[in-house]
Amino acid sequence: MKNRALVLPKLSDDKEHAAASKKLADLRLQLTDAEEKRGAILINMNSGKERPQRDPIREAAKKMLETGSSPETSDEAKLLESYQELITRISVIKTAIRLQEQIVMDKRSSASFEVVERFRPVHHENVRKVVAKLKELDEALTAEEDLREGLSLAGFVVGQLRPMCIPELGYLWDMSSRVSIYLIEAFREGFIDQSDLPESFPVQPPREPKNPVSKAMKAKLDALTATA
Repeated sequence: MKNRALVLPKLSDDKEHAAASKKLADLRLQLTDAEEKRGAILINMNSGKERPQRDPIREAAKKMLETGSSPETSDEAKLLESYQELITRISVIKTAIRLQEQIVMDKRSSASFEVVERFRPVHHENVRKVVAKLKELDEALTAEEDLREGLSLAGFVVGQLRPMCIPELGYLWDMSSRVSIYLIEAFREGFIDQSDLPESFPVQPPREPKNPVSKAMKAKLDALTATA
């Protein structure tokens, strides 16, 4: 960034957004771990699929009836139970991730709004400077063109004077040029007033009022600006 004097904040500096982002990252790690465990169980369960299919729960129940002892769960049944628990856990974690993603987005939006409002005056002044420089540039470009055209109209051959206009930019006397459109847009967005437009420009219609900032938010922004 060329403007070294202006120190911009980072989103990572916002404590609430950072905490929400960390929680989201932790949830994603938990999901990866659970899915890896599910995959390992699936491999163990499918390693003996060439054998006739068995019902481990039914076999354990039969053994209980035959021996009268407490039911013992086979390794295969334990794997199945663990797999079902992981399926539930994965579903819960995925839902938690979706909810936390929304929280992160909300925290980002809140932090962004506060920062943008804090730096809005700086942006406003930057645009006003652009408008002033564009008007100066238009005067210089007009002088460059007037010199060549004036000498040509006076009968001189001016081929040695290379035209140095900027066709893509245009001139302020042309209302359809990009420079004119830029100034009109700057007026409509409230960066400049009618008095900042060239006298040749027609009077622009009144600007539509912007949505006002709530009193509570304004007080919060004022406090942030005071401590910045």
